[in-house]
Amino acid sequence: RGGQGGWCLLLSLLLFTACGAGSSQIHYSVHEEAKHGTFVGRIAQDLGLELAELVSYLFWVASKSHGDFLEVNLQNGILFVNSRIDREELCKQNTKYSIHLEVIVDRPLQVLHVEVEVKDINDNPQVFRVREQRLFIPESRLLDSRFPIEGAADADIGTNAFLTYTFSSSDYFSLDVQASDELSKSLSPELRKSVDREDTPELRLLLTASDGGKPELEGTVQLLIMVLNINDNAPWFAQAVYRVHLLDTTNVPANGTLMTTLNASDADKSVNGEIVFTLAISGEIRLIGRLDYEETKSYEIQVKTVDKGGPPMSNHCKVLVEVLDVNDNAPELAVTSVFACKRGVSTQHRHRLHLLVTCTLTPHVPFKLVSTFKNYYSLVLDSALDRENLANYEVGVTARDGGSPSLSATASLSVEVADMNDNAPAFAQPEYTRRQRVCSGGGGPPKTNLMAFCPGLCPDLSTGGEVGCLLLSLLLLAAGEARSSQVKDINDNPPVFPVTVKTIRFHESRLLDSRFPLEGAFDADVGVNALLSYKLSSSEFFFLDIQTNDELSQSLSLVLRKSLDREETAEINLLLVATDRGKPELTGTVQLLIKVLDVNDNEPTFDQSVYKVQLLENIANGSLVIKLNSSDADEGSNSEIVYSFSGDVSPNIKTKFKIDPSSGEIRTKGQLDYEEVKSYEIQVIAYDNGTPPMSGHCKISVKLVDINDNTPEVSITSLSLPIREDAPLGTVIALITVSDRDSGANGQVTCTLTPHDFFKLVSTFKNYYSLVLDSALDRENLANYEVGVTARDGGSPSLSTTATVGDREEQLDVKVDLPAKHCGLEMEFSWAIGQEYRRLLLSLLFLSTWKAGSGQVRYSVFHVEVEVKDVNDNPPVFPGTQKNLFMAESRPLDSRFPLEGASDADIGANALLTYTLSPSEYFSLEKPSYEERVKRLGLVLRKPLDREEAPEIFLVLTASDGGKPELTGTVQLLVKVLDANDNAPVFDRTLYEVKLQENVPNGTLVIKLNASDLDEGLNGNITYSFSTDILPNVKSKFYIDPITGEIMVKGYIDFEDSKSYEILVEGIDKGQPPLSGHCTVMVEVGDTNDNVPVMEFKSLSLPIREDAPLGTVIALISVSDLDSSVNGQADLMAFSPSVPDSGDREDQQPATEDSLS
Repeated sequence: RGGQGGWCLLLSLLLFTACGAGSSQIHYSVHEEAKHGTFVGRIAQDLGLELAELVSYLFWVASKSHGDFLEVNLQNGILFVNSRIDREELCKQNTKYSIHLEVIVDRPLQVLHVEVEVKDINDNPQVFRVREQRLFIPESRLLDSRFPIEGAADADIGTNAFLTYTFSSSDYFSLDVQASDELSKSLSPELRKSVDREDTPELRLLLTASDGGKPELEGTVQLLIMVLNINDNAPWFAQAVYRVHLLDTTNVPANGTLMTTLNASDADKSVNGEIVFTLAISGEIRLIGRLDYEETKSYEIQVKTVDKGGPPMSNHCKVLVEVLDVNDNAPELAVTSVFACKRGVSTQHRHRLHLLVTCTLTPHVPFKLVSTFKNYYSLVLDSALDRENLANYEVGVTARDGGSPSLSATASLSVEVADMNDNAPAFAQPEYTRRQRVCSGGGGPPKTNLMAFCPGLCPDLSTGGEVGCLLLSLLLLAAGEARSSQVKDINDNPPVFPVTVKTIRFHESRLLDSRFPLEGAFDADVGVNALLSYKLSSSEFFFLDIQTNDELSQSLSLVLRKSLDREETAEINLLLVATDRGKPELTGTVQLLIKVLDVNDNEPTFDQSVYKVQLLENIANGSLVIKLNSSDADEGSNSEIVYSFSGDVSPNIKTKFKIDPSSGEIRTKGQLDYEEVKSYEIQVIAYDNGTPPMSGHCKISVKLVDINDNTPEVSITSLSLPIREDAPLGTVIALITVSDRDSGANGQVTCTLTPHDFFKLVSTFKNYYSLVLDSALDRENLANYEVGVTARDGGSPSLSTTATVGDREEQLDVKVDLPAKHCGLEMEFSWAIGQEYRRLLLSLLFLSTWKAGSGQVRYSVFHVEVEVKDVNDNPPVFPGTQKNLFMAESRPLDSRFPLEGASDADIGANALLTYTLSPSEYFSLEKPSYEERVKRLGLVLRKPLDREEAPEIFLVLTASDGGKPELTGTVQLLVKVLDANDNAPVFDRTLYEVKLQENVPNGTLVIKLNASDLDEGLNGNITYSFSTDILPNVKSKFYIDPITGEIMVKGYIDFEDSKSYEILVEGIDKGQPPLSGHCTVMVEVGDTNDNVPVMEFKSLSLPIREDAPLGTVIALISVSDLDSSVNGQADLMAFSPSVPDSGDREDQQPATEDSLS
């Protein structure tokens, strides 16, 4: 320490930090968050340094990167905590964190290493990524279904980060926790009780995460479970049978009188709860035609209501319309000769008072009326006649009903007095009885026998072409006595169902006790022979419910008693038997084929929940990482799977990997660098195409395998140049550090020198070397040496780096003002900057010399720190001038959309940024304050988006720094609102009325429908089709173009077959889920004169006597024409083709009804 041979001790303590384990010569430990002054260790004593030397040789601590966490007390050599140490802030991902101290000692120059391990304390609670997690669950999900949710994160390590989860009490869900390893857990609420949106539309649960530290910390997140509606409720009528009483309106024009309003409800919501009635969309049934009691006394209307769900569900009700009679028909009179067995004249049938018809005669005639039967009167002689006095009497008969006002009819009867017949006709026996079974086979009854029995029987007698029995009441007139004959029914007709096989489609989501109306059988017999009972074959899924409305009317329903599962039972065959009560019993059957329709109740399932893959780093783009395989037990579109990354996957993963949505193949698309990221965890979701869609999840753990792609790096940490030529052997010339970013053998570095006789390398610590003098120097022989240091790693092939250590320097003139306590003068010096120039804080060590009065050379060391101060010369800069944001219009309020902030190359207050957003009614800006560094910059939705109103929104985000003057930077935000399928197709009209002539050719355009949808893309692309419940007759006559909406004729249109058609059309968009609109097309068929009249001779009396009087009836002729109105009105012309033409045909007149009767 004095004298010419004295030596100087230069001791500096450099502090740097490292994550992970490392070796050192001295090891200490300290808990994070320790208070200032907390004892760490006796560093001077443990390094073997004298306390007296610490102050005189300026033992000091300098921060290299993270701050002065530790300091040394120069008085006692104790290492203590100088500032707050937060392990999680400094090293977030590693389980072990240490601060490494590097002590450099001069004379001899060497480096010593001290490691201070920072131990974790439980100072971080559990943090969920969001305050509220939302789950959307269809109400059709099966029990034990799982719904993955995101767990909490704990910045601590070890037991302090070992999390346990608990659920708030719930009848519907329990928490399933699967531990893939010690710290990784998969959380899934598991469905324990079926959810019903109509009972519980949403559920709120509280998920609590607790760590294993002392004291225990916990975090919570609110789970909002939204129950999605499916179409599981059929419409329900307020009444099964509606009864309506209407007056006869024969003489009143139809004016749309409201008959009744049907009321049906559906417990579902949205389109699933929207109801359409088949007869009237609104449920109002109105009168459009005239009611005639005399034609039909009652009507039974079957009404079906269908909801707009997918698939639609329906229900039925019955409307019974009873027509009340009014007095709108005058009595009718007909005179029947006593010599013919014709039907008696009857009025139109009337109820109650209207049936009371009285008949009177013209006064002062020798006749009277005698009532022989209901509505039958006999005109009998009341006093003696004298043909010689009066041979002909004109008798007027007046019939008057009992209505109010009363109506009447008058008929005139000409009675010719013939020669007196004093012998009354006599029958051979007092009573004639004949039983005749008349069965209609489509061609009418066997009329011959009946005609022989009673020639006056109506010749057009028939049973309407249906199988059944005919009851005849025959009136025989003979000398004023009446006799009747009755045909009795026997049980010769079995019950008959409309079809032999009935196909019924049930969705597997239908609830228990759901009903499906069945059409009963028909029995042509009457009385007890037509009373039916029903029996259903044994079934575990269904039973038969029979409701008796009256004595003969029964309503059949198939009732679900056990839940359906298409995946277990796709079809069910049942047999429905109808039995009558005749002797013997007759039966009829119908086969019920029940097809169970699929609903989306199974989510996609992966082969594994976790896939582990190893990849070499730097693998070529497009290389296959893994091919995922997911299956779905549903069918059709419900089982079609689309793969995608999870919504919260990090942007880094999206830049490195891509996934094929169809095949599930994951391939690389960016460079994979082991030195940047050693592993990736990819969350994948598989969605099906059902409505609503269901999803399955899996995790792919990709571990990168290091290859030798980084050359070693060599740096000179200390350089003592120039070196005296008389320096002793072993003098340390330079300290060299080497590093390699690779791992394993690829990162193990060895150093060698270019063959040289004067120097050698000595390894002082791992990756640390000293360049020392190995042979005596002679400046006169060689004044400059260049030493090559080669660092080579252990990879295959090996990579190497060579550095040159020499005395040639770049010069930088730096003028420094020195404190007066040392020399009090201004001096200039030169400093070799090299790589150190890029540091903002430069530690400059320089040596000044001067001569003392004694002539001896003395040395003094000065430490000068030059700080480069920042000025505000850089404005904030965003990554781009415009940022496009894509937002679905269905996003809920308070949704957040992260934004990338600006960067400022300045530091300190000049780089402290504040953000403002241009005024907007839709968004506000969520911005972090200086104290709330966790909060991210983002947009917050304040008003619901509607793409149809505002498809694009322009905003300007401005960033301002804190410098003087203030500088700003802007970025334009273009918010593009993505369409959601929230608008159903709408037709121009709900009811279209079209008139179409019969016999038009196939391909004739009936009408071109037009529906519009406010949505865009597939959501606004409309497909037209007939409704599923349209009648087969309509499908056979018409077809619809699914693209243009044009309805064309494809079958023969015949007015005589059907006078009108009701076509139910729906327009469905291609959104997910699809929405539909409906309309009704009423086609009225116009008649053309395409049927010739048909004549039939009903009776013929030939030959005719030559002395036959004028007016003698020779034949009865029946004329019919299938056409209507004028086209069906036939005129007859009587002429005699056998008589030679006299040239005078003026006397030929068209035959009238009177002339033909």
